[in-house]
Amino acid sequence: MSLYELLKITKEKLILTGFTSLAAILFMLFAPFLGYRTAFLNMDVSMQILIIILAFILNIILYYPFSCGIFYLIRRFYYKLADAPEKKSEEEIEDEIINKINKDEDDEENKNGYLEKVAEKKSKLTYKDKHKTKHESKHRAEKIARNSTKRESKKQNQINASSFNLTVAILFILVLNPIAIGGYLGLMKYLNNTYMYQPCGVKIVAFADLSPARDSGLNINDTIILATRPGYKEQYKINTGKNLADFLAGVPVTELILLSTSAETYTIQTAENPKTNLAMVGFDGQDMFCRK
Repeated sequence: MSLYELLKITKEKLILTGFTSLAAILFMLFAPFLGYRTAFLNMDVSMQILIIILAFILNIILYYPFSCGIFYLIRRFYYKLADAPEKKSEEEIEDEIINKINKDEDDEENKNGYLEKVAEKKSKLTYKDKHKTKHESKHRAEKIARNSTKRESKKQNQINASSFNLTVAILFILVLNPIAIGGYLGLMKYLNNTYMYQPCGVKIVAFADLSPARDSGLNINDTIILATRPGYKEQYKINTGKNLADFLAGVPVTELILLSTSAETYTIQTAENPKTNLAMVGFDGQDMFCRK
């Protein structure tokens, strides 16, 4: 199988790629620790459809080599197992040995008879015929040798191509599978957020049904950067959602707090979280990152 055949588009490869892409999209949208779900659910329906279509097309391109590698391994090892000889019984092996011995004896008799005929024929040949026969034999031997060399070369090329395709297929599977690509994205995000950007606030992406933050005048996409309590001089920097959670952990229920964006400060009376009985402000936030 050539590299072209390895990457050739087939219905089976496209079906596997489609299922892999769909699974990857669903995982990205509904895995809570990735942070895409809230932002996606707050988009317009038309934007959600567009995002899904673009993500599906991108994943088809990304995961197609992975599907090619899977099908190559299946085809290679399935046919190898299918062509493997069946294990023979002792009786079948004994029968084969006896048949081979009988065949060798018949071949020996035929060979002796053939040699006798050849010797008889050679004795009747003239000098000219003997020279012609010798030349033809030499030419035939050279032709056989050339054909044998070509066959060996072709066989070696096929072995080399098969080894190359196997290596490429394994690389496709190891490097372009969904888990590996998820790892690459996670690593890129970590390096990006650690060395190029830094957390710089919490953006509001959705309000809860009970939301003192919304009632105070905050809006979707506002970014909280500072928090404090009335009468307190100390202000807490809100760089991440954890910073905000830690601040609220020290605030009693129904206490007034001040949350600041880059444009305005809002006075909020905390409410009681029915699940934890702790103070809450009633919104889902997403960490924001600014260039260092």
